[in-house]
This record gives sequence, structure tokens and C-alpha cells, in this order.
Amino acid sequence: MSDPRTYTEAEAAEFLRLKTHNLRDLRLAGKIGFSRIVNRRVRYSQADLDEYLERTRVPVASV
Repeated sequence: MSDPRTYTEAEAAEFLRLKTHNLRDLRLAGKIGFSRIVNRRVRYSQADLDEYLERTRVPVASV
């Protein structure tokens, strides 16, 4: 079962260690999932954040 918690733009940016405007730019470019709720407010699910992190993960080179 997925986590029903959603994050505001500020909370999601903090979680991803980004500035809020960088997260907004990613959203507007279609590079991260999100949902709109009442009054057009933006929310990010844990799944949205996890998927973004997995897609942008840089593998560590083995020595």
C-alpha cells in the first residue's frame, strides 16, 4: 500500500534538497509528478518524490 501523505512544494523541495523554484521548474518541465488539489494548490506524493529520485540517481562507480 502506498503512503497517502502528500507534501507541499516547500516540504517536497526540502525533502529533495532543492530550492523551491528549482522544484517548480522541474514540475513545469514535466520532470516530476504532482497533483493539484482544491484551489489549484500543488502537492507531491511520496511516490512522486521516490520516482524522481530513482530516475535521477547517479550510480556509484566501482573501484
